[in-house]
Amino acid sequence: MENLKISPIFQNLIPPLTDDELRQLEENLLAQGCGDAIKTWRGVIIDGHNRYSLCQKHNIPFDTSEMRFQSKKDAELWIIENQLGRRNLTQVTRIKLAARKIELLENKPANTRKAIADEAKVSEGNVRKYMKIRELANSKLLAEVETGDKKIGTAYKALSVTVKTYEKLVTTDEDYTISDSPLSDGVFHYIDGIGMHYGVLLERVGVIDEEDVDGVLRLLTRQGEGNLAMCNYNNVSSQIA
Repeated sequence: MENLKISPIFQNLIPPLTDDELRQLEENLLAQGCGDAIKTWRGVIIDGHNRYSLCQKHNIPFDTSEMRFQSKKDAELWIIENQLGRRNLTQVTRIKLAARKIELLENKPANTRKAIADEAKVSEGNVRKYMKIRELANSKLLAEVETGDKKIGTAYKALSVTVKTYEKLVTTDEDYTISDSPLSDGVFHYIDGIGMHYGVLLERVGVIDEEDVDGVLRLLTRQGEGNLAMCNYNNVSSQIA
């Protein structure tokens, strides 16, 4: 049986199967064999990682189809296009694949966010919301969005911070722990470090709507730029403006 190479870079571009999908694929291979050739480039798998692994596990014969690309980047672009053609991808997966495609292009579009939305076939608003979620959400909420267990819009609303929440963050009248909020720890450490009175906070930040996550951004960007390093928050303004 032919031994093929696996590139982590190529493999990570391909969304993993769910347990049920993997089990179904294994049953099909055992019952019908491997009918679809595993596609390779210079002996490296570019499509068929799961089939290859299961065929190796059960000694199932398989065919290969060698693809021709001029460069590794061209191979990556092919993988992305191939994956974007799948119907069962979550919006987040589509956005991440599209973002990687735009990153690989030599001629970058003027409006990156719109280009990502067009490639992913999602709304530009959801691209913007996901970028904010990726920067501000804690690991639990981000994981729920990445796996599709929670929709982008739902997660975005979960990040909304009310004026009362700000008051809890900057006074000691009420206990408020990091676990009470979907915001990342870095955001909390930064706000806690400000230590300003609620009234001063309102003067600095202005009126914040109940579901206005942008209030977090205004707070973080208006208070002493030198302190931004305290927050696990890298250049958010330039990425999501």
